[in-house]
Amino acid sequence: MLKALRYTLAAICLAASVGCLALWWRSHAAWDFINVPSYVYRTRTVNLQSMPGTVSVQLLDKEASAYLAANNLLWRHSVAFESTIDDRLLSLIHASGAFGRLSYGVYFPHWYAALVFALAAVAAIRIGRQFTLRSALVGMSVVAALLGMVVAL
Repeated sequence: MLKALRYTLAAICLAASVGCLALWWRSHAAWDFINVPSYVYRTRTVNLQSMPGTVSVQLLDKEASAYLAANNLLWRHSVAFESTIDDRLLSLIHASGAFGRLSYGVYFPHWYAALVFALAAVAAIRIGRQFTLRSALVGMSVVAALLGMVVAL
């Protein structure tokens, strides 16, 4: 039973990793937004953005959160294509592939999230009582494939 849970966790992490790579590929043509309610801070909203090469996660202030809730914009996916984005707004995009801190959030490259999920999948497969050559080969091939995707993109 525990083995099935480990493999399920590994499959979910690998799917999330591939999803992050797909989002990275899509981010070069579109800018995706989603606003979700924060369950830790009840009056605040978490804003997730996928910009060209970068993911931004930010905790919005109370006024912006109240506006989003009043206009029924929570849990709604919005897309802005690069041709429709104002030049002033494009200047606000963080440097592609950079790490940084916002006032109430962070931004990081897409490949970083993909790599974290891939390493979590390898760790979920690897967790066991003994180290085997098979687990080493599976882990190395998964990490090599993901790093190859990073280089290709």
